[in-house]
Amino acid sequence: MLAAFVLLAILVSTSSAHAQLLGQPIHLDYMYPTIGSFYENDGTQTVTSGGVTFVSLAAQGQSLFTKVTPSKIEITSNIAINFNSASFNGFHLYEVGASPTTISSVTIDSLTNEAGFDASRISFDATNIYINNEALRFDSGINVTLDIGTRSTAVPEPGTFSLFMGTGICSGSLLLRRRRQ
Repeated sequence: MLAAFVLLAILVSTSSAHAQLLGQPIHLDYMYPTIGSFYENDGTQTVTSGGVTFVSLAAQGQSLFTKVTPSKIEITSNIAINFNSASFNGFHLYEVGASPTTISSVTIDSLTNEAGFDASRISFDATNIYINNEALRFDSGINVTLDIGTRSTAVPEPGTFSLFMGTGICSGSLLLRRRRQ
């Protein structure tokens, strides 16, 4: 029985080891003046181990960089940008692949140095993240860094499942044998 619990723990930890955004196609839209108002399409990229970078507001002579790594989102600017007051002025980042990773948390990393940026500016569900920069000012060197927590929705591979079932059956047989003795 103990072996079955140990194997179950290994299966759970193995499935969460793949629970990152690595290899996931991510799309970024800039939304303004509401969360439902499309302002700019920044495209779709597949997250690599080194991350991918989206550039926003370049057509307005500004450059806001959003780097997405397997476990973080980093937003920086190379010049001062004032975000207008509106109900929403920021990003909608979402997974577009056939097998999305389930986003379970988005938290502010200690590297964030943007005054006024707090948890109330972040909302998310299993495949979407919204980041509201409304009424903030990003100066050069200012950044917002977010940690992304995920959990795998993958089903164990058949070979692993067979091993798990075999271990459970063997454990059950040993218990029955002990009871008979």
